[in-house]
Amino acid sequence: MSEAVGFIGLGLMGAGFCKRLLASGRKVVGFDLDPARRSEAQALGVEIVASPAEVARRTRLIGIAVTTTKAVDAVVSGVDGVLGAASAGTIVIDFSTTEIAVTKKLAAALAAKGVAFIDAPVSGGPPAAEAGTLAIMAGGTKEAIEAARPLAECLGLFTHMGDVGAGQATKLVNQALCLTNYCIVAEGLRLA
Repeated sequence: MSEAVGFIGLGLMGAGFCKRLLASGRKVVGFDLDPARRSEAQALGVEIVASPAEVARRTRLIGIAVTTTKAVDAVVSGVDGVLGAASAGTIVIDFSTTEIAVTKKLAAALAAKGVAFIDAPVSGGPPAAEAGTLAIMAGGTKEAIEAARPLAECLGLFTHMGDVGAGQATKLVNQALCLTNYCIVAEGLRLA
């Protein structure tokens, strides 16, 4: 079995990621604020720990899948966050869809400790996470992207979009295009 992977956020998407990682033979060390999510993940085979900091102490590749920018900020820079515990050489991959400015702020804070940050929002839902068929739009240094690629490609189509923030920018464009298409279909139905 390969080195353990950390995962923070064990909800619908996080559980899908963890199922995929476990099915590929990887050990997963995880955390979620919700006790029910922790229990569900533990039943899948995830080793549950007490905080994001503990995930960072135990692993060198950490995935995050939470619902808001504020939650990502808390996971990384909050009390018992990843920032205070991660060692140099660790890679943090944020699969959440968040604000670009906060993404860049967190990346800079982690870089000061020698920790790489990849913003990697996804397109596709929980079944795609479990099946490994997500579209993953990644922003980060070339070195971090290449180091994370073997793991990320287990989870989906992992495409390097540019520097930190480029993944979030690409996801924003993707969402705008989808919304525009929905509006066009609605107008077409109205005209018909």
